[in-house]
Parts: sequence; structure tokens; C-alpha cells
Amino acid sequence: MRKIAIAAVVLLASAAPALAEWAPSKWGMSPEQVIKAVPNAVAVVRDGDGKDVSGHHQLATAPTKDGAIQLQANFYFEPGKRQLAFIQFVPGTAQCKDYQTLLESRNGAGKHDDKDLDKIQLTVIEWVEAGSKDKLKYVGVTASANGAWLYCHLHREKP
Repeated sequence: MRKIAIAAVVLLASAAPALAEWAPSKWGMSPEQVIKAVPNAVAVVRDGDGKDVSGHHQLATAPTKDGAIQLQANFYFEPGKRQLAFIQFVPGTAQCKDYQTLLESRNGAGKHDDKDLDKIQLTVIEWVEAGSKDKLKYVGVTASANGAWLYCHLHREKP
């Protein structure tokens, strides 16, 4: 039941579809082009296991790093056109606080929207990246009782 509640909160927090670009991927690439361009990228098999966000399909994934933070880059595509729509960067839960700190040190305090949702705390921070003007949206979920990290991710969105 707890996993369902967390999944619902995460999906609500990232409900707005986002367009993205992250080198070496480019907006509008097909899954095959992303897999060819991004080191260690592999296809994601769609088997009804919930790999959709806002109607977009996760069709590729690749390990990557941001500084010392290990991440999984998940590539989402428009269903009809099969074009890259956005990328979600997900660290292990043990690295969520460090990832948030890294993003805040790089991008400033950003626009915070913190919500206490009974047994979980939801943190959403938004920035506009200085160079690319891309919108960045960090979502973090912690347990209200003890502050333990349950999940986090970053979306890179089109300006």
C-alpha cells in the first residue's frame, strides 16, 4: 500500500509532460537513435509494468553520473511519434539528499513547493538552467516520521 501511495505522489508531482535534451541525446530523437548515441543505453521492454509518465513511454535507459552521484537516465518518448520527449534522472535513494544539495549548489535555491502529505513529505524544486534555459524540476519524497528518503528524481524540460 505504501508503494502505491508513493507512486501516486511521484506521478502527480511529474504530471506535466516535459520536453528535454541532454547531450548526447537531442530533442525528437527516436529510441534507436538515443540508444546509438548515449553510452551504455539499452532499450526498455514495455511489459505493462508502469514505465509510462504522463502518457509518454520509457523506451531507453542508461547509467550516468552527475559529479559523484550515480544516476539512471530514463528516456521518455511520445507514443505516436516515438520522439524523445523528456529525460528523468534517478539516483539511488541513499544519494537523494546529496543530489538535491548538488543541484541547489549549482542552480541556487530555486522555487520550492514543499507539502506534508500525511505520512510523506513531498519536495519539488524548480529552476531554469542558466546556459540552456532548460527547466529543471527536482522531486523528492521522504517519510514524515523519520525523514528517510523514499525516492527522488530530476526532470530536464524544454525551455
